[in-house]
Amino acid sequence: MTRTRALFTAAALGLALGCEDKPKESKPADLDAGKASAVDPNLAQAVAAAGSKGERPGASGAADDGPPQNGIFEAGKADTQLKRGEPPKIALGEAGAEPRAVLAGVVAPGWKQNGSFEVTLRLGRAQLPALAVSLMIEAQKPKAPAAVAGAAPAPAPEPKGDSTSIGAKITEVKLTGDVGAQGKDLAAQLSRMKGSKIDFSVVGGGVGVDFTQQLAKGATPELDMVLRAVAEALEATAVGFPKEAVGPGGYWLITTRGNAGGAEVIAYRLVKLEKVDGDQLTLSVSTKRYSVSQKVEIPGLPPGAELDQYQSTTEAKLVLHKGQAIARSGTSKQTLAAGLIPAGGGDQRLGIQSIADVSIAIGQK
Repeated sequence: MTRTRALFTAAALGLALGCEDKPKESKPADLDAGKASAVDPNLAQAVAAAGSKGERPGASGAADDGPPQNGIFEAGKADTQLKRGEPPKIALGEAGAEPRAVLAGVVAPGWKQNGSFEVTLRLGRAQLPALAVSLMIEAQKPKAPAAVAGAAPAPAPEPKGDSTSIGAKITEVKLTGDVGAQGKDLAAQLSRMKGSKIDFSVVGGGVGVDFTQQLAKGATPELDMVLRAVAEALEATAVGFPKEAVGPGGYWLITTRGNAGGAEVIAYRLVKLEKVDGDQLTLSVSTKRYSVSQKVEIPGLPPGAELDQYQSTTEAKLVLHKGQAIARSGTSKQTLAAGLIPAGGGDQRLGIQSIADVSIAIGQK
């Protein structure tokens, strides 16, 4: 294994994979939300309030309300928030100041833009060199049925409902700084990401859902961490809006179910309209994710390990135009911190920590 490959192998685990004694049970401060008002523009409080409003037959006591303190739902509990395959939930918290407008955007089939993502990854105590990731993003046109011999060509079907399928393909990955002789090996590894794909859908109100990613043939599995950082930044750009009119200072909570950080998660996204300047909107987005179970799949992870604690967040600042569903510029900070139980159990834990800072530009020269 080359030195570069070894770096990626460790980094793929979010780094820190050292063993430690079982930590004492603690309540993370950012999850200690209690039963807060549903219109308080604080993510932890909004999430707790949303959870307390969910229909939970058989639930008993305040301890069962809201998201789990360790970031992992008990078996079946995630379904009380959102079942697999259900559309996102968008709940308006505050309409904001006048003037207000309905801001939900659409992505028309055939829409196509280039994207440029500057990525910095910190993995435990290590940090990878800054990367520039270029990609082409395109809304897929519905395919016409296969032609039948002797029959007229069938017309392309209309899109189903308000869902648009979008594909993003990596066209280039390169280092943005000089990292010496070792950089040649690293650059060669990164170049193999060309052709990697990220697929997702934009549904009601412009929410991005069902994100999947696939590394290009020949790319080492450890490079999935880079693709994951880009996918989560791309997810942040597909914000989602309520049906109601909103103005400056307005905010809303979006609940989705999907995959992130190697786990299936329920994600709560608190979106605030910070500023309106003509047709330009400035938004802040705070996302917190909770794993639906102890299962996790990360390249390089010791087989059989299960989650013991899970924290996954994204903080984003975005700019987009009215009528658009995908932001054209912004920044995203993604954090992942998790504790894992090695196969066989015991009192030892594995620690995963990673931070990805991403600068986003879509449709800009």
